[in-house]
Amino acid sequence: MRLGERIKFYRVQKQMTQEELAKELNISFQAVSKWERNESLPDVTLVARLAEVLHTTCDALLSDTYCLANSEIDALIQEASALQIEDHAQYMQRIELLENALVKYPHSVRLMLALADSYSKGGEYPEYTEKNYLMKSISIWEYAAVYTEDIRQKYQITEKLCYVYRALEKYDRIRELAEKMPEIYQTRPALLHHSMPGKQQLEGIHMYCRELLDMTECCLNLLIYPNMEKQVQEHLNSLRDIADNMELWNMQRYVQG
Repeated sequence: MRLGERIKFYRVQKQMTQEELAKELNISFQAVSKWERNESLPDVTLVARLAEVLHTTCDALLSDTYCLANSEIDALIQEASALQIEDHAQYMQRIELLENALVKYPHSVRLMLALADSYSKGGEYPEYTEKNYLMKSISIWEYAAVYTEDIRQKYQITEKLCYVYRALEKYDRIRELAEKMPEIYQTRPALLHHSMPGKQQLEGIHMYCRELLDMTECCLNLLIYPNMEKQVQEHLNSLRDIADNMELWNMQRYVQG
């Protein structure tokens, strides 16, 4: 993979257009286009800023290793996901595949989480008890929650740990974890859309609204289950329909703002 292909790789991962990347670097998008087609190279003075904007390092940007590793990790996780948890033989193949992958890529949080999730879903199999899969999954989640650089991922792992520890009646640990979670008005998704240009800003707000509705449904289920009446569910679905109705979106306020 040549430099231009690596620039495109990181740009696409960050969900940026060539125009957006060019704006961040104060250059023309034609220059970015030429880089990605390997028709020219970025000025050496731009490399550090380019790496910063693409959320990577100069070493990773100038080397094939990270891109190739990420591609292989993607393929391994996809291969593992295709193995059905409901089938014991496939489930064990899935565990073995992910365990071996993690030996090769021991710092991959995505592989850690894929393995922990698989461990936690094998409750009906003898290995779940014999090999203590639940505690293995908890150990991985605890480690990943500390070392992941993705704040949203950290919160999702913390939420999962709280649910698992409740089943184990470890209430003090739940309180410790819960205290580290932000108040709803301080959450990353609530603020992140402000950093997005144009239509992406609207899409960020829309995603956050959907997440809030999903959280509301989850909390209501915990509160009133099994009395979650059809009428309540219909109201929630109506709110989702409103959030999804692009004809109601204030395009002018955000896209032109």
